[in-house]
Amino acid sequence: MDMLKLICRDRPTIGLTEFLSIFDIYSGNEEIRKLEEKFAKYIGTDYAVTFSTGRIALYCLYKSLAKGKEIIVPAFGCMPIVDSVVWSGNQPRFADIDIDTYNINIDSVRNEINEKTAIISPVHLFGLPADLDSLLELKEKYDLLLIEDAAMAPGAEYKGRKVGSFGDAAVFSFERSKLLTSYQGGIVTTSSEKIYGALQSSKSEFKNKFLNGHKNILKLYFYHVVSNPYVWRILYNFWRRRHPEETENIGVAEQPLPKKYLIDYAPIQANVALKQLKKLDLFIKKRRKNARYLTKKLEGVEGLALPEEPDYAKHIYARYVVRVKEDFGIDRMQLKEELLKRGVDAGLWYIYSLPYTDPYNRVGDSCQNALISSQQTLTLPNYPSLNDEEVKHIAESVLEIKDNV
Repeated sequence: MDMLKLICRDRPTIGLTEFLSIFDIYSGNEEIRKLEEKFAKYIGTDYAVTFSTGRIALYCLYKSLAKGKEIIVPAFGCMPIVDSVVWSGNQPRFADIDIDTYNINIDSVRNEINEKTAIISPVHLFGLPADLDSLLELKEKYDLLLIEDAAMAPGAEYKGRKVGSFGDAAVFSFERSKLLTSYQGGIVTTSSEKIYGALQSSKSEFKNKFLNGHKNILKLYFYHVVSNPYVWRILYNFWRRRHPEETENIGVAEQPLPKKYLIDYAPIQANVALKQLKKLDLFIKKRRKNARYLTKKLEGVEGLALPEEPDYAKHIYARYVVRVKEDFGIDRMQLKEELLKRGVDAGLWYIYSLPYTDPYNRVGDSCQNALISSQQTLTLPNYPSLNDEEVKHIAESVLEIKDNV
C-alpha cells in the first residue's frame, strides 16, 4: 500500500448530494416528517421521532417512562448510556457482558433485577444484535419495559427481523461515525401510540438554534475530507496533540444535563439523513464484505479474538472489534502502535468499564468481562469507502506483526 496513506479508524460515507444539502433553502419540517416516516417503515415500527442527538433521544425516552427507578444497562459501552439514565431522574444498574459478543449477559441481567427495576436497556453493541428472545422473556416475566439501544445497529437483524422493532421502543444515533449520519442526531422508533405521544410532548422544551444544522453538515463534510487517508497522514499528529486518545474516550459523566443539548434536530440534517437512508443497505453490504475478508484472513491467529456472528444475527459491523489476549504476544497498545507504523490507525472503543468510572467506582464488582474487554479490545478500520487493497493491507499488517512477535 502507498505509505503516503494513513487509513483512518472511521470515516463518514457521504457524497456530493449530501454536501449540496447545505444550499437547499427549502428544507423544512416536512423533511423531518419524511425521515421519521421512512425510518419507521425501514425498521418496521409505526412511529419514529427525531432528536438532536442519540443521548437526548434516550434521555427523553427514559424520562417519559420512569422516574426514581433503576434501569439495567450493560457495563461496557459509551458514557451517554449512563448520562441519559441519570438525566432522566433514574439510576443505572450495571449488568456484565458476554466476552465473545460484547452484548449484555442474560444471567447477569436476571441477577440485577429487583423491586426498583423499571427498564432493561440492552445495547446492540458494534452492530451485533443482543439475545432478544431471552430479554423479552425477562421483560414479560418481571413486567418490565425493554428499550433497545440500537445506536450502532440500523439494519442489523435478529432472526430475520430488524432490531429496533422488538422492544417497547428503540434509539438509533446519526453521529458522525455511525453507518447513517447527519453529523449529530438521534431517532426513537416505537409502535406504542402512548410512547410516541409522550416523546412528541417532551420536545416542547427544545429550541431551534439558528444555522446549527448547516454548521453540522459542514463539520460532517470537513471530517470526511480530513479522514481521507492522504490527508489523515498529514494531519494525524496535529489532531492527536489536540485530542489525546488516552483522554478522548475516557469515561467522564456530563452531569447535570447540559442545556446545549436541548435543541431541535434541524431539517437540513433530516435531508442528509434521508439521502443516507437510501444508501444504508449498500453501506451494510460493503461493511459485511470487508468483515468477511478480515475474518477469513485473521481466523486462527493465536491470541486474537475476532467478532462473532451467532446464527440468529445479522451483524452490520459498525465496528470491527478484535480482542488482543495475553497469548497474542504483545498487548493491544503495542499492536496499535505497530499498525500505525504500517499506515493503519486502529481505534479504541472503549477504554473503560462503566461501573469503574466516576462517580460509580465499583472496584471489585462482578462485571469482569466488561473490565477485560475495556483493557483488550481494539478496532480495525471498516467502512464502505475502504478499497480492497486497503482492507487487504489491514489484515496483512496484523499478520506481519504477529509473525514478528
